[in-house]
Amino acid sequence: MLAQQIISVHVNGLLKLFMQHYKVDAPHVLQMLSASEGEKTITYQQWWDALAELRDASGINHIGLILGSYITPEYTGILGYLGMSSLTLGDALNNFERYQTLLYGGAGGNIERRGDNIFCQWTPSDGIVHKESDETLIAALVCFTRLLTGDESQKPARIGFMHAQPADLSAYESLFRCEVSFSCQSLFIETPVIQAHLPSKASNPTLGAILQQHAQAMLEALPPNKNNFLDQVRQKIKDSIDLGIATQEQVAKDLGVSSRTLHRKLLEHGVQFNVLLQDIRYQIAKQHLDAGQLSIAVIAHRMGYSEQSAFTRAFKKWSGMTPIAYAKGIHVSHES
Repeated sequence: MLAQQIISVHVNGLLKLFMQHYKVDAPHVLQMLSASEGEKTITYQQWWDALAELRDASGINHIGLILGSYITPEYTGILGYLGMSSLTLGDALNNFERYQTLLYGGAGGNIERRGDNIFCQWTPSDGIVHKESDETLIAALVCFTRLLTGDESQKPARIGFMHAQPADLSAYESLFRCEVSFSCQSLFIETPVIQAHLPSKASNPTLGAILQQHAQAMLEALPPNKNNFLDQVRQKIKDSIDLGIATQEQVAKDLGVSSRTLHRKLLEHGVQFNVLLQDIRYQIAKQHLDAGQLSIAVIAHRMGYSEQSAFTRAFKKWSGMTPIAYAKGIHVSHES
């Protein structure tokens, strides 16, 4: 269950800042903060409970927006510093997508291009809406973008929350300055593609390369989550891609269930096998292109495409650019 998955203990700093600023008395939060000192992670349940207590103790219903506005790399660990050292906002988004698991567990955000926008969405596997936590994440992403670029005027194209619309929207309007929807089927944020080219004011390619190597080592050292069905399916898909037999029937066989049962369980999680397969192919293809050690023809073959042209068409559909353009470092472009 998501409640028992983990979040980096770095986020505790946001709770401390809020308590100091608003002089909130929250004994259970203080107890949690004390107990987690020296630890690397806390659970989602601890995080949710802390947010609920601070919300009730302060009487502030949009506490997540405030917490997210406090964001700095200090509260996101290596992911934040890697983002700040990136060349552009687009590079930072790529690093976020690849290494977000180092900050929080569960179903990660899926990033793709849709027309003139970059679309990132989260669909919770437990089907439960966690308002304060969702608000913290989206507010942090918006504020981190402004911090990274040094431009406070930057704003998303659109934001969507899964919780019901509150009576007072002034805090949302003040922070986001864009269209905000509520009662959506997923949590999402859309950003204009053009913003991806904005340079990071703290760009440091040398440091970024070192941090990326360290982040990759940390990612590979994470233990597999045996309790998360989607994580298990994703891993089996990755294994089947490596073996050149990435089909629903094969993955179902590897999981010890029928293809029909796999299809049903995936629908219960709001996804389809082919969509998941294409997403994983895209992620692996990007990793190979980033590494620059394999030709596009070899990558196409490893992704299960008999012809390079078919892979090129698929990659352009996924990212809005050709593999060659991506390999040259144009990680988000205006190509159509």
